[in-house]
Amino acid sequence: MTWLADSSSPEAPWRKSMTMYYFEYPLFKFLNAVFWEFTQNLPGIVLFVVAVWWWARQSRGKASLCILVGAIVSSLIIYLTESAKTGHVETVRILVVNIVSMTLLQALILPYLGAEAKWSHRKIDLIVAGLAGSTLAIAQGLADQDSPPLIGIVLHSAALAVAIAAILVNVRALKTKTLPAALAGSVLIVVVMTLIIGLIDYSYLLF
Repeated sequence: MTWLADSSSPEAPWRKSMTMYYFEYPLFKFLNAVFWEFTQNLPGIVLFVVAVWWWARQSRGKASLCILVGAIVSSLIIYLTESAKTGHVETVRILVVNIVSMTLLQALILPYLGAEAKWSHRKIDLIVAGLAGSTLAIAQGLADQDSPPLIGIVLHSAALAVAIAAILVNVRALKTKTLPAALAGSVLIVVVMTLIIGLIDYSYLLF
């Protein structure tokens, strides 16, 4: 998660060293942000794809475990590395909000993607993605004690909505593949998602 400007919030001593190395050139700053964004997204998205794959095979328990572990791991990575990405230090409050919101959103989306019904299709995916993206961005914004600007929340909502739309459309196709194929596809999804978020959320680093 990021907003349009770096935060000046105080850093914990054990995390301060992470923000000391900051690239001098805009392109390197942008690539640094994209790298950490990919790292943060990878476990959550891969495990979400696996969860949908298990759900399609009626393995509800395994699917639920995947989304819970994915939400926790991704949230922890965000908490530990956000300062290395943009200089913004995540708080425990945001960590908890990320875990809860990611888990709940995935828990709601999981049966939707697993449903073999006429109302579950790609056009509805766009609506679901928009609602999920804005909900997550608003939750993160409200939890941020630095009070991010409204434009930052709006852009972050747009970035998440577009990225989640790409995820839903592709995950829907992957659930019928073999597990290795689904895993390989999930990594490609993370790459696409990261590029989308990078261009919308972090393009300001290029200037």
